Amino acid sequence: MPTGGGKSVCFQIPALLSNGLTVVISPLIALMKDQVDQLAQAGIRSAYINSTLGYSEIEQILTNAEFGLYKLIYVAPERFGSELFLTRLARIRERIGIPLMAIDEAHCISTWGHDFRPAYLRLGEAAEALGRPPIIALTATATAEVRADMVDQLSLRNPAVFVKGFDRPNLSYSVLYDDDKLAKMEDIARNVGGMGIVYAGTRKAVESTTAFLRSRGIAAGAYHAGLPDAERKRVQDAFMSEELQVVVATNAFGMGINKPNVRFVIHHDLPGSLEAYYQEAGRAGRAEQTAYAVARYQKRDRFLQQHFIEGANPPREVVERVYELFCSFNQVATGDQPKETLPLHSADIEVKLKEQGTSPMAVRGAFGLLEKYGVLARIPSGGREATVEFLAAQDEMLRGVAGGPGGRSDDPVLVALLRTVGGATQLGPVGLDLGAVARRAGLGRDRIEDGLLRL
Repeated sequence: MPTGGGKSVCFQIPALLSNGLTVVISPLIALMKDQVDQLAQAGIRSAYINSTLGYSEIEQILTNAEFGLYKLIYVAPERFGSELFLTRLARIRERIGIPLMAIDEAHCISTWGHDFRPAYLRLGEAAEALGRPPIIALTATATAEVRADMVDQLSLRNPAVFVKGFDRPNLSYSVLYDDDKLAKMEDIARNVGGMGIVYAGTRKAVESTTAFLRSRGIAAGAYHAGLPDAERKRVQDAFMSEELQVVVATNAFGMGINKPNVRFVIHHDLPGSLEAYYQEAGRAGRAEQTAYAVARYQKRDRFLQQHFIEGANPPREVVERVYELFCSFNQVATGDQPKETLPLHSADIEVKLKEQGTSPMAVRGAFGLLEKYGVLARIPSGGREATVEFLAAQDEMLRGVAGGPGGRSDDPVLVALLRTVGGATQLGPVGLDLGAVARRAGLGRDRIEDGLLRL
């Protein structure tokens, strides 16, 4: 169904009419938050589980779900690789039932599943773990090939396929060459009025474009994956409450967000595909009023997308080198299949290969290919990225580990662990969110991981 056509209602109403918990697989943090906020305004209890939550918060949400406090729960596809998460879902299924599995923005199974979100390719297995409930998969953008891929990847049996079409007669599309994109953007924001979204191809372009709009007195905010979770949430909330007129973003913003009065969507850089253009342009005009989708381009814009395509499809020698370095950093022989889980060391590998002229994007593309073809399998954290149990009393550890002045420890990682989990680890193993420990200690995540290995 086209953007704004009511896809969410297709699983939300069945969820309300069914007993148990409907599980919704959703690709983006912003999308989850927006839908849960919308449901809360309608008096419907729901929750989401994503990387912005700590281990204890996730545990509380799953406990609430087990006792029937929610009708819907939104999760990222990577969660289904966690044995802990699957165990909790099995308990929920036994206790209250899981009547429906909904996959929102389901084109991602094809367009992202073969690229940087391979977890989408395991959703067929996830359905089996849920007891194979009825499945509904929804999208605004799916060619015949993508639809066939969705059916195949989800192992759907004789599915009913509904294609409403994509015509949005209230949208005006224009794609024009422009020497001065920034001036035209300012002109549109001032003269069209209403809310707007500007899509830029890189984080750097997002920041510079936001700064330009602000310098012209237009209330604008930046949104991209490199910003802290709290800042992204602040910008999204400010846009939804109309404190901001414009959000300048990478394609990480906007998918599924229900903002009816968006009057214009501007592509400051060319999108990556025709499907991506239609998805992003379709975020304008949901209230059926006239709205404008405007793409301004220059000849050099093409090279950015070529760069992205080459990064997502690195040459064979780069894939081989990434695999060799992964083995080298973990001190295992190439071709070995160690039983224990190994750290990815992706940042270290990116630095090493960048010195040899290979882009970080190509390294990430290589990891994606290695995962896609079963050479590596990423183990999701489920919010519990390490398990720690202290084997000595706290006083003994503080005196004995890396003794500092006065015979007390000056080991910042140990101090951070004690402050985070304290005496709980004396009673047995405790799950840790390493990102949370790093933030609390004011240290880098790599430093925390190295410190844990040392301890």
